[in-house]
Amino acid sequence: MTIGLNNSGRRFESLMTTVGGFPFVGDVQAMDEGHVPSYDYSDPRLVLRVRHLCPVGTGAMILDAAGRRYLLGEHDSANDYNQVHYRTHRMFHMSRLVSWKRETQVVDLATGLKKGSGRQLISNIWVLIERMTREPTGGPMGVKEQIRQLITGEDIQLGDIVDDMIVKRLDVVLGVNVAEIQ
Repeated sequence: MTIGLNNSGRRFESLMTTVGGFPFVGDVQAMDEGHVPSYDYSDPRLVLRVRHLCPVGTGAMILDAAGRRYLLGEHDSANDYNQVHYRTHRMFHMSRLVSWKRETQVVDLATGLKKGSGRQLISNIWVLIERMTREPTGGPMGVKEQIRQLITGEDIQLGDIVDDMIVKRLDVVLGVNVAEIQ
């Protein structure tokens, strides 16, 4: 194979699979985010570079050669002269399998109002849970609440219970669900 600008990066590609077993090749690289402070204990930020026609994309769950599970988010694509050469995706290490529950409600026959009837297990899901870099001071009492950031590809909702913590805030960032749990 002749090495040219359009295929020079292929020598770094590794064989990976989706969780469903679909094989594909890609190149894992560390994101350059500057210097990491000593108090940051989060996983390293990685990106996956794939060929532009690779069917694996944002929202896919993949396994690397070491068996680690990653959720792919949006990142970037490289193009010139009206041709896309490759795409890159953020890789979120799905390091924990946790329970995902939702409060169930029933209608009270006497009052006609909805009332809670307990928690129903929806599924066990893979997530990345990280501590928040800035936690609120807790107001005048100085009591801190345990707040964590959760990243998942599942369709969680506000009020859901993930890893025995309640989803308090939910946003879609880079094509994946980013939640604050407490």
